[in-house]
Amino acid sequence: MILFFVEGTGFGHAARSIKLIKELSKEEELVVVSFGEGIKFLREEKIYEEAKLIEIKRPYLLKFNEKELDFFDTISSLLKQFDVTSFKLTSSLTKEANKVVVDSSLLGLLLSKIYKKECFFITNNTDLSIFFKNNKKVVDRLVEKLLTGIDKILVCDFPPPYTVSFENLRDFENMEFIGPLVSPPTSSKKLKESYGVLSLGALDKDYSFLEDLSNLSYKVVNKYISKGSLVRKKNIRDYYKNSSWILTHGGHSTIMEAILLGVPLLVSPSPNHVERINNAKGVEKLKVGKYLPRDHLSPLIIERAIEELNFFEDFIKSFSKWANRFNSVKAAKDLILS
Repeated sequence: MILFFVEGTGFGHAARSIKLIKELSKEEELVVVSFGEGIKFLREEKIYEEAKLIEIKRPYLLKFNEKELDFFDTISSLLKQFDVTSFKLTSSLTKEANKVVVDSSLLGLLLSKIYKKECFFITNNTDLSIFFKNNKKVVDRLVEKLLTGIDKILVCDFPPPYTVSFENLRDFENMEFIGPLVSPPTSSKKLKESYGVLSLGALDKDYSFLEDLSNLSYKVVNKYISKGSLVRKKNIRDYYKNSSWILTHGGHSTIMEAILLGVPLLVSPSPNHVERINNAKGVEKLKVGKYLPRDHLSPLIIERAIEELNFFEDFIKSFSKWANRFNSVKAAKDLILS
């Protein structure tokens, strides 16, 4: 049996793992563990028809202060959220498993180390200290202990020098770049006129700039409100493929989906989320989009950035064509089953 832990904070981890889960379930008995937004996404995609799906209680809450992820508040939340029943269940499953696949779940990593299981870690971030500048040494030692000895770290990004998340990665001997794991939405829904899409994650609670977006001269598909230029739709991912641009919070999965679809990016992360700021810088460096600092957003700035995207149109299409040559799901599946 293969045990697959999917981080449940936000939809991105489940979205990028779903095709790999389906492929592995064709070859092996598969048990998938997740929580929160992750379990919700997996249920919507009916993964329970192909693998055993188990929901656990959220093991921790990420606590941010104004500048960064708060180390002590996050550790405190971990202790408060600790659920004995979920821990016993996942421990028992890990003991039974022949192999463990972990998409960014610290619980999955920890249990695979405790029970000395063959482990494959899917990630786009091997440098957690970027979140905790004031506790860098402690976090570096923790990461070293967790990731050293893992059978394979599968980085679901392009190899250097084309790595979007390059600034979020520490080098480990067992690390392999496999390309984007995500499966972009295939729906071709669209509006009658040209439009962009606003895609924010579960961690992003700052909706203050929606007012700015409502005053754009472009339509903006979003899942929050209909007002001015804003057009509310239940499933915004259905509108990605035919959009002129995607304005996103900087989540890695959304960035990879846009690149594979050949849709230009405007990336505006929360100012306290260093990982996503680094992703935004990576997007701009690769010329597949524009980094827009959140505290300087305005209709004037956004419209100028949209105009600039036109200069990169040919390059973005070319990069997308290259990106689609990666068969990342097969690469990951072959490594896991070998």
